[in-house]
Amino acid sequence: MIDDPFADLVAVPRGSKDIPNVSHLVYSRRWQYLGGVLGMLGLGSLTALFASQPPRWAKPILGSLLAAGLTAGGLGVGNIWRLAVERHTLRLPRWPSALNGFKIAHLSDLHLGPNYSQRVLRQALNAINAWQPEIILLTGDFVNRPSDVDTLEQMLTGISAPLGVYACLGNHDYWDDPQLIARTLKKVGVEVLINQHRLVQWRDQSIVIAGVADPWQADADLAQALHNAPAVPVVLLAHGPDFADIAAEQPVALQLSGHAHAGHINAPWLGPLVVPRWGEKYPHGQFRIGQCGLYVSRGLAGLPIRFGATPEVGLLTLMAT
Repeated sequence: MIDDPFADLVAVPRGSKDIPNVSHLVYSRRWQYLGGVLGMLGLGSLTALFASQPPRWAKPILGSLLAAGLTAGGLGVGNIWRLAVERHTLRLPRWPSALNGFKIAHLSDLHLGPNYSQRVLRQALNAINAWQPEIILLTGDFVNRPSDVDTLEQMLTGISAPLGVYACLGNHDYWDDPQLIARTLKKVGVEVLINQHRLVQWRDQSIVIAGVADPWQADADLAQALHNAPAVPVVLLAHGPDFADIAAEQPVALQLSGHAHAGHINAPWLGPLVVPRWGEKYPHGQFRIGQCGLYVSRGLAGLPIRFGATPEVGLLTLMAT
């Protein structure tokens, strides 16, 4: 059991450029609305339950509320164990038809540590291996604590794709030990791109794979990442999805992100409830910002509850519009 799910948010290394504003998450309008509704329901339920003779009509209502609460709670906890294999064809304005059919496997927000995170990652890797993508791209937040890097190394040993495996770091990686995490990833054959790019070749065509530092806790510099890059399609790794507003101003065909986990609780009529900085505008799914495509993964782990925000692995096929 996690007593304080926000405990990691205050463990910012000295020299970090910004301390997380927890109140920004907790006191959003959605949280206030949901908290108010639940508070009123809870107060009414307790009043009726402890009354000496509750009205007969209240009993089925109280029973229904209790059943709904238990069901929602059970589904929320149960969903952390379920993996959704998201297969999407992304049609991109800046993607040439000569590269139609390029297959990317996308993983984000592994948050390795709890047992359930290892289980869903194992399922995701099995799905990736069966699909046989050209490249595997990872968009940050690899472990819950620096001590979990051994689990990271164990779980990702053997990960491979014909054009390689590339990653960017997320805010949790910077709060923990970014150098240790990057070295561990390098040990298992994953190249971490921090304001850098690499060229890959497919069908005699070049593709730029670029990665930026986390925009929340580090200096994400897209100009530096694309410095001296040739005029070919760019796939950008950026942990925070809202960075796409910046990416759209550059010749980026597709940005891949994670970070927001679809709010963990993606409630009907309310949408994602927990939306951190740099994950507010684009919390999950597909978007187009100008001519730039954006795909935001719900991630694999994080807080031990998910409702309407099932963990996912993205199997993405890129096509020209």
